[in-house]
Amino acid sequence: KALYGQFQIWLGKRTLVEKSPQYALDPAVLQKAERDFEQPRYIHLVRHPYAMITSFEKHHMDQVLFTKPHDFSPRQLGELVWLISHQNIASFLADVPENRQYFLRYEDLVSDPETHIRAMCERLALDFHSDLLKPYKNLEQKMVDGIYAESRPMGDERLLEQRGINPKLADRWKGVLDDNFLSDLTWNLAGQLGYKFPTESPTPSHRSDALHASQTHPPKPSGDIAIIGMAGRFPGAKNVDELWENLRNGVGAIRRYSAEELRAAGVDPSVLNDPGYVPFGASLDEPESFDAAFFGYHAREAELMDPQQRIFLECAYAALENSGYNPQHFPGKIGVFGGVGRNAYLLDNVTTHPQFKDAAGDYQLILGSDKDYSVTRVAYKLNLRGPAFNVQTACSTSAVAIHLACQSIRGGDSDMAIAGGCRVMIPPKSGYFFVEGGPPTAWCVPAARRLSCSSRLTRRSAMATPSTR
Repeated sequence: KALYGQFQIWLGKRTLVEKSPQYALDPAVLQKAERDFEQPRYIHLVRHPYAMITSFEKHHMDQVLFTKPHDFSPRQLGELVWLISHQNIASFLADVPENRQYFLRYEDLVSDPETHIRAMCERLALDFHSDLLKPYKNLEQKMVDGIYAESRPMGDERLLEQRGINPKLADRWKGVLDDNFLSDLTWNLAGQLGYKFPTESPTPSHRSDALHASQTHPPKPSGDIAIIGMAGRFPGAKNVDELWENLRNGVGAIRRYSAEELRAAGVDPSVLNDPGYVPFGASLDEPESFDAAFFGYHAREAELMDPQQRIFLECAYAALENSGYNPQHFPGKIGVFGGVGRNAYLLDNVTTHPQFKDAAGDYQLILGSDKDYSVTRVAYKLNLRGPAFNVQTACSTSAVAIHLACQSIRGGDSDMAIAGGCRVMIPPKSGYFFVEGGPPTAWCVPAARRLSCSSRLTRRSAMATPSTR
């Protein structure tokens, strides 16, 4: 209490906030707050159990909270965490005066943040500040400042990409209408917290405990194949969601590069004055960035590796995370199908630094440079035990990879499959020389503007890592 009291003196009129760890699984955590703080106030933030459990499952929080061997599925553990935590909180708050506690549903908060935050501040005698409505402002600094320069938040891998409160998250619970796996105990407590049982959903299991049968074996294959996860990096878009927003808003990825950008990228200055040079292009942001240590690579080894293979590995990992499946625990066979483009990085970069090339040796150079190893690298690094099929059909590589992945699933060779491809231009920011009949400004214009064409591709594929170009 003396320590926190000193903190409060240093903070002055500002409010000292502590977030209960471990989802309040241990009642002693809450009781400790009463001992450590002077007249503490509590905010009981609750989320619909279905939304919390599926998020818990998607972001692999079971691996963070439960490190010892166990026989429970992530969904089972998520339901236990939600149930026990809110039982503990409800029991604890029963002895706390009303003026020192505030109950808030997550769905209400994201739907109308200002109304509910103002009501919370009034109830708990807190000063309202407009920054309370901007929780993602300077988020990266809030998460890691003062700890380690390379720190990253756990859980949601896209947390730092958020720009504001998303009211659509209030509807995440509606998935329970089609997939009501919650037990009677969970629904009983959820009802006490204001969540009604969805009478239009399928009948629940009516088990009296919070556990349900674990899926220890993959489902038997059927004719249907679902896309269960996606990941990708694109010019002007760091992920699939940003790409979709660009498409919806008509935002193009092609742009004109300045002379300074082109010189910095290594373009010969004499080229810039050539009247036939077109300084337009579409490039990925930071193709050189790669978390070598995360994937178990030495920094020098990663420097020699084709950036296309590095990005393909990163996207494959992100697609698995997006799907909610951990290949380390998945009992079935996960295949990977795809390929990368010509390794211009080897020709334009690695071979121009013979001291690095000679120090690595020919064998290590081949492993990092030859596109034959792009797919098997992913299988090895991510512990995928299905087929690893390198595809090389030029611009149709990703489409052919999806086709082969579907065949593999239907044939029983794979229970799940990653399919995609990667192409990175080297140098990333560079134009091209105009060729008669080609586009003079990098945009292709239809011969007949009155004609239009649209297509919709509905692939019953497994899991896709879209082409990175």
